[in-house]
Amino acid sequence: MRLAILSTTKLPKFLGDGHPDEASLFAEDDVLIGALAARDVAAERVPWRRADDWSAFDLVLVRSTWDYIDDLSGYLKVLEAIAGSGCRLVNSLETIRWNFDKRYLIELQAAGLPVVPTVLLPPGADVFSCAAHLGDAPLGYVLKPTVGVGGFGTRRCADAQAVAAALAEEAASPQILQPFLEAIATEGEWSFVFGGGRFLYAAQKTPRAGDYRVQVMYGAVTRGRAPAPEDLAAAEACYQALPVAAELARIDMVRRPDGGLALMEAELIEPQLYFFDVPEAAGLVAEAVLSLS
Repeated sequence: MRLAILSTTKLPKFLGDGHPDEASLFAEDDVLIGALAARDVAAERVPWRRADDWSAFDLVLVRSTWDYIDDLSGYLKVLEAIAGSGCRLVNSLETIRWNFDKRYLIELQAAGLPVVPTVLLPPGADVFSCAAHLGDAPLGYVLKPTVGVGGFGTRRCADAQAVAAALAEEAASPQILQPFLEAIATEGEWSFVFGGGRFLYAAQKTPRAGDYRVQVMYGAVTRGRAPAPEDLAAAEACYQALPVAAELARIDMVRRPDGGLALMEAELIEPQLYFFDVPEAAGLVAEAVLSLS
């Protein structure tokens, strides 16, 4: 079996050059390649922008392609070429097309999943009317672009007036709006990793004091944690309810005021998988990938 780990040669433009976490972020690929090698599978890291004979691979696993937001149309063309070459793309092109735009959260919300309440703010939207649909938001709101990675463009707004002001700076870009939940700044966010159709492991991501973003580049801390049975059941229910195939998935959830977990995002394209924070993670992901062949 010949396997490609789809990656890139640079981080997204919004992070700038020489970001201090760059080496460790891409090092996850090397850890996975090592875990696969220990199972007698040859894998190599291939930048997505590099023209290649994709048919030479049995499987292309999308991993660290975080700069796709800088050239989304070019990225999708490469994935189309991979999917059309005869090798297996994980996750599938259909799944990635569905997942890159956060409007999928509104679809899942309409289907009855416990999603953090979400409304779409298209260009020209009546912000105050849209915010009213979310009900009470005593801690304000979170505004996010519908297409983004790593917390790019995410803003916390104290009230609807602040949302309107922030949206005025993004007049041509559709956004989603969610209430800010207290738990994101205290307990943090839970990530549940699924591979090969089953739960693999979980991690808890806690932002640094005074922040709410849970990515490592903003100073957050990630720890492998065993989830409570009811929390795992909530994550599994969300995973199983996805309308697309998700052979490798990270389900991110946050605590609601009532104590249950709500879906923050379903990361199905290029999720960080915390190989340095969860010792058994790389081996579990490697085994899940091999189960797909």
